[in-house]
Amino acid sequence: MGGGSLLARAWRLLRPSRATRRDDPVAMDALLQCVPTIFWTAGADGRIDHLSDRFAECTGMASDEAVRGDRWKHLVHPEDMPSMEAQWACARTTGSEMRCYFRLRWRDGAYRWMQSAGRPVLYGTDGGVLRWAGGLSDVDEALRARHSVQDVSRDLHGRAAAEQIEVARMRWRYRSLFHEPTIGVIELDLTAVWAKLERLRAAGVTALPAHLDARPELVTELVGAARTVEVNPAMVTMLGFTDGGAYLLNNPPSRNRITARGPLRRMVEALFAGEHRVTGTAELTRADGSRLVVTYTVNLSEDHTAYSTLVDITAQHDAAELRLAMQEQLARVSKASTVDALSISIAHELNQPLTSMRIELAALARQAQAQDRPAAALQPGVERLVRQCARLAAIVERTRDRVLAHPRERNRVSLSEVVRQLPSLLEHELAAHQVRLHLTAPEGLIVSADAHDLQQLFVNLAMNAMEAMAATPPADRALWIDLVRQGERVRVRVADSGPGIDPALWPMIFEPFFTTKPEGLGMGLRICRTIVETMGGDLQACRREGGGALFEFCVPLVLEG
Repeated sequence: MGGGSLLARAWRLLRPSRATRRDDPVAMDALLQCVPTIFWTAGADGRIDHLSDRFAECTGMASDEAVRGDRWKHLVHPEDMPSMEAQWACARTTGSEMRCYFRLRWRDGAYRWMQSAGRPVLYGTDGGVLRWAGGLSDVDEALRARHSVQDVSRDLHGRAAAEQIEVARMRWRYRSLFHEPTIGVIELDLTAVWAKLERLRAAGVTALPAHLDARPELVTELVGAARTVEVNPAMVTMLGFTDGGAYLLNNPPSRNRITARGPLRRMVEALFAGEHRVTGTAELTRADGSRLVVTYTVNLSEDHTAYSTLVDITAQHDAAELRLAMQEQLARVSKASTVDALSISIAHELNQPLTSMRIELAALARQAQAQDRPAAALQPGVERLVRQCARLAAIVERTRDRVLAHPRERNRVSLSEVVRQLPSLLEHELAAHQVRLHLTAPEGLIVSADAHDLQQLFVNLAMNAMEAMAATPPADRALWIDLVRQGERVRVRVADSGPGIDPALWPMIFEPFFTTKPEGLGMGLRICRTIVETMGGDLQACRREGGGALFEFCVPLVLEG
């Protein structure tokens, strides 16, 4: 087997021990998640000893099972096996790059054409083959678009044979497999580090992390003993150097300005513990002082060489932090909206009994005045009660006025854009509740509203829907948010596939403090209706056709001109 252009995406991490590789996840799988290619490695004898997890995703056969007894061959189309094995044998004989095409059976039972290429990794001293590395790329659609399956088989077999003759004349002259422009690779010699660790072991040290915690200077000594052997151009560019890697090669990793002390210490601890792989995320510093967030993998070979790969995830990391900030802001808006709604509701609810009390007390005062002189003794107290009730009513009124005196600022807001942000905003909640979100949000739907209020409206409705589907089988959980233009207005529909709402509860679900949840406050839907009303609409609920609940409202659009 082999792997074409993937070699330009790979690197020289090829441990000779198959047993070791079975014990840990494949490093390249973690680093090449964005590449739809199956990565593989083989021993010097050409026997496949590792397949990346992508192989299992495509074929349904677990990677460990596939390499056991060459069971992967059972998935190769019988007509293509002889040609593939002949080219593979020729490549091993000549120690040269190998390319071929064959059909592989996928998990749905259909065969798909794969482009396969592999390259040898040579010993640095005598040029002998140490291992093989390569990958498989799915080229089925491209090939079928040009030819029928029969034509492809004849054409590609002939072309592969011609290419093999040319490839056989060339020897792979490069030790490095790391020419991928988006993955930084650095090779470290840890021989001196290993010698120091052996002396510590001989001195009776068994728990290195605790030992290093008590001796920070020893950490500096150990990581300082690592020596940089080689870096690829992507690493040089990623770290912001323009000297072709000279600075990185001429300085040990502990002094090369990338602030990698944390990953280096983990690498040293793994070497001491006999582990072969370290992964993580770290914040480094580029040559110009700017921040660089990377996900890294360090693979340790038995000859005490470390092959480290780094992928720049600064943009993704910043995006994640922005999403968290947005969620925190939404939480603050939610709390503020709840306080506003509570204040208004309390003012409304208390004002009525206070008004009644004031009327009753005023009547009592008039009656007391009409009685004989003994009753006149009640007059001062009654008057005081009237004044206190009036004062209490004024306090409540001022509280309500204070809340209403600061309404949300309404602007031109793209309702479509607000809805399209929901998958990112609710990413964690959708995953936690295992709910599929379906959106229909055409362009040009502009409304007059507060953007945060709109976000809160949809978040409240979506969260209610997800919680309502808790008893629904995960495969059936779905949430629909549809925007439909109707002349000068837009109709908004939020529906779910849950059990729906008891029709007997429809008149009450928008009432303040009414809730069917044991821990519910009973203000969420009231807040939603208030937001819709400020936009000139009316939020209503009903049963969805096919099962589930449906909330919908219609609000005016802001028209151009």
